[in-house]
Amino acid sequence: MNTRHKIIFDTDPGIDDAMAILFAEAHPDIELLGLTTVYGNAPIETTTKNALFLKHKFGMEATVARGAEKPLARSPLPSSAVVHAENGLGNYPVPEQVEGELDSRPAWQYIIDTVRAHPGEITLVAVGPLTNLALALEADPEITTLVEEVVIMGGAFGENGHHGNVTPFAEANIHDDPHAADKVLTAGWPVVIIGLDATHECFFSRQYIEELGRDGGEMGKFIDDISKYYLDFYSARHGWMAVLCTTHPRLLMS
Repeated sequence: MNTRHKIIFDTDPGIDDAMAILFAEAHPDIELLGLTTVYGNAPIETTTKNALFLKHKFGMEATVARGAEKPLARSPLPSSAVVHAENGLGNYPVPEQVEGELDSRPAWQYIIDTVRAHPGEITLVAVGPLTNLALALEADPEITTLVEEVVIMGGAFGENGHHGNVTPFAEANIHDDPHAADKVLTAGWPVVIIGLDATHECFFSRQYIEELGRDGGEMGKFIDDISKYYLDFYSARHGWMAVLCTTHPRLLMS
């Protein structure tokens, strides 16, 4: 019996998202079916290119489908170049032309089709703005009865003295498209939210990242390379060196 978790990863890579994608790809209990891209840490052209780059570089079988380039209703906000660099991957040398083809469907249609092809089996893991999920809901509300679960990295709940990263009460993924978040969080499907508060309790030290780069093979070296920009930003801003974990805790405990 196949007990692997089938996942569609809705993402805006992004240094932290790239780490989470590689974790999902490497985990023996996860079957990473697709990467659906969204604007956020960088513009949609960049996040989609980065997803294709990761797929090619690490030999992933996951489908890559391009998603939304802007929020449902509000005006688009600037991307997070100050955190992730202009190319979204800490200035890692991503080629101008990346091998591989995108799925012909927009991300929301890929989500619908894949969920319907595997009823009750797929977890949607969303670690960027929730626009793609909201568009899928608008087009096919019945998917709420067909997913296994929706797992979101988003929101800030004020636990343990932590706060939002856009305003004291707002986290970027929700703030970037609050109308989409409202649709996704009030839909009739099972939702688990991993708030920014939880990620602020999970730290990777510079020493750990350097050890990973030395001993962790090709993936470890890549994570070390892209993390330098990220670690420098957080060190300068907060006085400590950290990389925020964005994956769902139960995936770590499988």
